[in-house]
Parts: sequence; structure tokens; C-alpha cells
Amino acid sequence: MRQAIGTGGAVKPTASPPHVPHAEESEAVARLAALARGWRWLVGGVALAFSCYQLVVAAFHPWSSQLIREWHVAFLLALTFLLYPARRLAAAAAPPVRGGGIGGLLLALGAASLALYYGVFEHDLILRAGDPTQADLVVGVALLILVFEAARRVLGWPLPLLCALFLLYALFVWPRWEWCSFGVVRDETRCIWCVRVSSLGRCRHYPLAWLVRSLG
Repeated sequence: MRQAIGTGGAVKPTASPPHVPHAEESEAVARLAALARGWRWLVGGVALAFSCYQLVVAAFHPWSSQLIREWHVAFLLALTFLLYPARRLAAAAAPPVRGGGIGGLLLALGAASLALYYGVFEHDLILRAGDPTQADLVVGVALLILVFEAARRVLGWPLPLLCALFLLYALFVWPRWEWCSFGVVRDETRCIWCVRVSSLGRCRHYPLAWLVRSLG
């Protein structure tokens, strides 16, 4: 409520301008309004639990930062799968709808179950950091697939495809390139000093004496 000064000096209350929701806010409100009543209660319960979780960890910080982030992502994945269907055509269906449907509910439960893995084995995961077991790899790949699927449901294909491109580059292209800087190093096998030159594919070592003679 705003106040304005009239001609006689009296303060007159004026109405505040109406709230104009942003596009994201309007989409969220419309998506919630289109949900069936039971599904709306389910999404509201998960959202309320997420809010309480954020308040608790912000006030008391009862767990490690890694575990807090793990559950943060799990809550976001659960809400995404409960709200967004797998196909765009399903999103345009006449209300009431069930958001992500039974498949989305199963994916939300899967995201919560995978997040439990880190909470149970947090100490072991820290001890074997850099040396994952087969179970660690399976859980990690499963969570990665869920994150990609959640991004696809919300934003479409461009972002997941771009991220997949960079992921493939990091896994298969970058390890084949050995970058090293130019410098003088000692070759312990031949007990001589060498000049190391960077190149794509491998690092080449040239004997220093041979290089000096070549330049001379």
C-alpha cells in the first residue's frame, strides 16, 4: 500500500500496482493448476519437504557439503520428474493431468534412492576417491542419465546434446592428446639433457647437444 500527499497535506493511501508474474512464474502456476488433486498434493508435499530441508541445512548444517548438494539435486530431480512429462504432447493435454505420470514417479523414486547411496557410503567414497568401484560407476552413470533426462524435459534437446558433446570430448578426445610445455629436461635413461617440445599426440625429446649442433 503506497501513500500520497493530497492538496491539504493529508496522506492518502493509494493502491499498489498489480503483481505481474514473470513467464517462468506463470508457467509454474499454470502447470500446478493443471495437475490432478492427488498429484498436486504429492508435488506440494515434495516441495514443502525440499523447503524444510533447505532451511534446516542452512541453519544447522548437520551434514557435509557434498551430501547436502547430493540431496539438493535429488529433490530437484524428483520435482522435475513429477511436474514435467516425458513428451511435449502430454504437457498440452487437457487438465487434470498427472504431470510426469507413473514413469515420472518411478524416476523420482529412483533419484531419491540413488542419492541415498552417497549418504550410506559417504566415508568409503571419500577413502577411495579416484578409484571407483563398479557400483560407484553404475550409480554415477545412472544419476548422470537422470540429470540429462531432467534437463531435456524442462529445456528440450539443445542443452543435453551440448553437454553430451563436451562429455564425449573429455572421455575420448582429450586423453589422446598429451600436452607438455617447451623446456629442458634430463633423460635419466640415457643420462643426457634433452629439449622437450610439445606436440599433438605425444611429447618429443631432442638431445640438447644434437640441437645445439643443428643450430650452429
